[in-house]
Amino acid sequence: MNKTVSSLILLLICVSTLYGCSTHKNPNNNIGAVSPINAEDFLKTKGFDIVKTNDKADSYVLSKEKLSSGSYSNIWGLQMLDVKSYIGKTVDTYGFTVKGHPLDNARDNNKHQTKVWVMVVENTVIGGYSLPDYDEVHYGGVYSIDGKTLEEVTGLSFQEWSDRWKKDYNSQKSQKTSEQISKLIDDKLNAIISNPKHMASSNPYDYTKENEDYEYIVNQGDKALEYMLSKFKKSNENGLKEYVMAIACSEILGEKPEQKNWSSGREWYENYLKDKKQENINIKGSLVDVYSMALDSFMPLDEGLNGDMKFIAIAGNTLKYLQADKRNVVLKNFEKYKVKVMDASLEELKKVGLFNEKQLYLEGVLLSVKDVTIVSDEEIVVEGSKYRSGDGAIGVKCTLKYKNGNWMVDKADITWIS
Repeated sequence: MNKTVSSLILLLICVSTLYGCSTHKNPNNNIGAVSPINAEDFLKTKGFDIVKTNDKADSYVLSKEKLSSGSYSNIWGLQMLDVKSYIGKTVDTYGFTVKGHPLDNARDNNKHQTKVWVMVVENTVIGGYSLPDYDEVHYGGVYSIDGKTLEEVTGLSFQEWSDRWKKDYNSQKSQKTSEQISKLIDDKLNAIISNPKHMASSNPYDYTKENEDYEYIVNQGDKALEYMLSKFKKSNENGLKEYVMAIACSEILGEKPEQKNWSSGREWYENYLKDKKQENINIKGSLVDVYSMALDSFMPLDEGLNGDMKFIAIAGNTLKYLQADKRNVVLKNFEKYKVKVMDASLEELKKVGLFNEKQLYLEGVLLSVKDVTIVSDEEIVVEGSKYRSGDGAIGVKCTLKYKNGNWMVDKADITWIS
């Protein structure tokens, strides 16, 4: 998994969270002459209907140090501005809820309305950003004021943009030596596991909830990840500290640690090494296409499981090597079935009431991947399952081959039936 990409994926989006950056000129002729009190007029000129006006979301002085931090890079990356010209200036951010926005129809946006934030400098609107008004917290970055992704705004891949951004805004002040970072993280880990508030708990997750030390570690991104991986490599210890490290590493990598398939920190690390071994094998084409084709091949097998399905759920956490935004592309390919498509595990489906507790079956179909074997850069085997109930499920083995510039299903067979 690309570590730089993973550092963006782990940003947990809430209505008060900030991100940011870019170095492009402003092409929008309706940004640049609007005062805070007329920010509503600015949104109306973009065709948005304001549902709610919120309080000021944030106010800060923009600095090179802030721009070098992950917490601001997504927001400013979406602004078509000469970012350097705003360093040293105070940025005020105002929040709104609107309708008539492109993100109103985003997946899982059940309210069909969008949160937008307008950025103001010296009584002038300079831009903003947006996010679907989800019912629940989602992982991932914010969008431009018009609902576009970082890649769409900049015309660059995330890796290309990140490399340029680091070159322009990598503040020396924010760069601590590896020794300093290592000591800080180690101190934080020790503080977490020795917290008397949780000493009586046998659940490692209790130690990480609403814990500033844990949040600090996760916010260090790649630096913390590299240090903790080195700790795993150098030691065979497998206690509470290693479990907390595994939870933090998993979150930094953009995984969903709460959907873990490991029972100890050491087991997580062994799984990580196994995954990295396969990840280092390059393949042709897109892994998004591989998963889309493979999972779609599950659907016509044992079609009785599809009867009266109200949704298709894909356990996104089982799609190895794919970040959250890429998982969404896989999900979108299943909209052709004309039912609701979502990223959810069986446990999550049960929590939201989509599992019939009386008759013990799902109201829809759950697709998941168990294993991926990269035979070569032109052949991949995907094994997984299609689940409706305990006695209504199948295992599938799908072989895909790369032909004429595209991944194609060579064969898909049922491996077990329950």
